[in-house]
Amino acid sequence: MRFTLSIILLTLALVFVNPATVSAHSLQTDGNIGGIIHVDPEDDPLIGVPSAIYLEIKDREGTADFATCDCKIVISRGGEAIFSARPSITPQEPGTATFTTTYTFTARDIYVISLEGTLSSGTKFELRYDFRVSREQGTGSSLNLWVLVAATAVIAVTGGILLLAARKPQTKG
Repeated sequence: MRFTLSIILLTLALVFVNPATVSAHSLQTDGNIGGIIHVDPEDDPLIGVPSAIYLEIKDREGTADFATCDCKIVISRGGEAIFSARPSITPQEPGTATFTTTYTFTARDIYVISLEGTLSSGTKFELRYDFRVSREQGTGSSLNLWVLVAATAVIAVTGGILLLAARKPQTKG
């Protein structure tokens, strides 16, 4: 019975897990330079509403002077650059900085957000992120959150029912 319960729970978990979901916080690298992107609000921007874009960048060697970086953030859609701007640069500890800009996504699509730069040392780098925009105003939370909540509820209820069914009745002796 326990084996059957384990198989059922594992099957339910696999049905609701979406391996194609990509985290917006994926690390991209180019040589010694690496970075993680974050787009407000909650990496699920609203179409037609300005979104803050943050790129947390780090030099693996800790020697890059990002404060003097000749950098730009480029946003492309359908292979065409639709936005380019010099970001605000906030140096952190040595070899680390946060690059920020604001952009209003205009349509549901997959955008490419790139940070292109040349350091004062002459080192060039480019970090590219594919970023899906799908939430429209008034639609509330993203669909993935609702799928996760529903999957959790189904697994919890099914597990509870199976545990109750597996419980042996106590006999008086």
